[in-house]
Amino acid sequence: MKPSKLHQQINEIAGILREKAHQRSRFLVVSHFDADGMCGTGILLKALGRLGVKCSRHIIGKLTDLVINEVSSAPFDVVVFVDIGSPMIDRIIDSFRDKRSKTAIVLDHHPPLPQAPPPPENVAHLNPWVTGVNGSREVSCGSLAYLVAKEVSEENVDLSPLGVVASVSELQDVEGKLGGLNRLVLEDGIDHGLIRIDHDLRLLGRQTYTLFDMLYLSHPPLPGIVANKEACLKILREAGVDPSSRWLELSPSEKKRVREAVIAEVSKYWPEKVIKTLVGEMYTFVEEEEGTMTRDAKEFGFLLNACGRQGEVDVGIAVCMGRRGEVYERAVEIFERDRGYIFAGLEYATQNWQEMSSIRFYILPEAIPASMVGTINAMIVTGRLSPDKPVVGLARTGYRVRVSAHCQRELTEEGINLGEALRRVAHGLGGFGGGHDDAGGAEIPAGKEREFLKRFDEEIALQIKK
Repeated sequence: MKPSKLHQQINEIAGILREKAHQRSRFLVVSHFDADGMCGTGILLKALGRLGVKCSRHIIGKLTDLVINEVSSAPFDVVVFVDIGSPMIDRIIDSFRDKRSKTAIVLDHHPPLPQAPPPPENVAHLNPWVTGVNGSREVSCGSLAYLVAKEVSEENVDLSPLGVVASVSELQDVEGKLGGLNRLVLEDGIDHGLIRIDHDLRLLGRQTYTLFDMLYLSHPPLPGIVANKEACLKILREAGVDPSSRWLELSPSEKKRVREAVIAEVSKYWPEKVIKTLVGEMYTFVEEEEGTMTRDAKEFGFLLNACGRQGEVDVGIAVCMGRRGEVYERAVEIFERDRGYIFAGLEYATQNWQEMSSIRFYILPEAIPASMVGTINAMIVTGRLSPDKPVVGLARTGYRVRVSAHCQRELTEEGINLGEALRRVAHGLGGFGGGHDDAGGAEIPAGKEREFLKRFDEEIALQIKK
């Protein structure tokens, strides 16, 4: 199927939203607590608000049967699941099937169930995979929400920056730029004077970090540079720049010298095709204040993800909705705390991981919040610190263990599908899991860690053999 089929479904969802808004229906948005989910939520709240609808929201870490049953029975006419729902579409269908006065809408870019039952008339499911569009590479949930909002009203084109933030936060620009349907969202923002493309060094912190921190705390982690004070200072001295200045304060020639010095160091560790992705498209939101995290797509995404991981989703949503001032300052405080955990966790993981035949794994200490394990894993992958094997991180939270698995996209070409492996193995141990081919998560009962690792290692080995 071609993307036109997806566009048709986007139009249908937009029509449902307009109709239900005209009927003054009561809306509830249920979404995931990461940047993608928050951007999608912010887009829908804004779009529906412009139709005169006040929405309630429920931001969660995972969708469960209990949550589905609760929201389907709550006093709302329309429940919209954002960045969450496709892997449990059968449960949503079952819960809403006999509630004909209620409507459920699922907007998600995660792979759906392979054999989901056909939805009844009051359940609408928008997922790119169903129409042959790769939801891991070509479109985020935030971009999907934006495309729906734009069909609701052209007025909502001003929400395109949130769609771009969502896609960048999902690492869908990992090859150096956004493509697929994400490109349509980006071009809308450019055409309306909201977004500027800068061809630049693709590191976190262009707006707010000092040059030293941009290298020392580099994202992606730069081998030979990250956490290496002497190397960072040497690069900056040789480039003739002040380590305490910011990237946005440099002249074009100074930026060029820093880029060349960074690339020269990293070339000792990375292949040429990866080196090329270090310089590429960076997205600047021209209406945001210079020197703030909300001006740069990558920094904006990190800011929102920090709010989600630290249990401050209200702050994150407020930033998505355009609140600045004290709300923004609070978000920055949350981000700085979160960044400390990430850096400590990355250092621990890479110094303490263990080898199995098909994977590497580590178990985070209790001093680092379990909510950080996915981000730490993503940092390992973007820094290509484990190019030849998937990395699995585990972190205990109460009576459960949170699992995160990531791998380089090249490994998926060898047959690896982490989401499917996580689903199968976790389910066999009384837990649940899923995700994309190159990244996913799971939860299993505490005490099952070693059994999980053994089975997961075997599952990945089988996938490679196939």
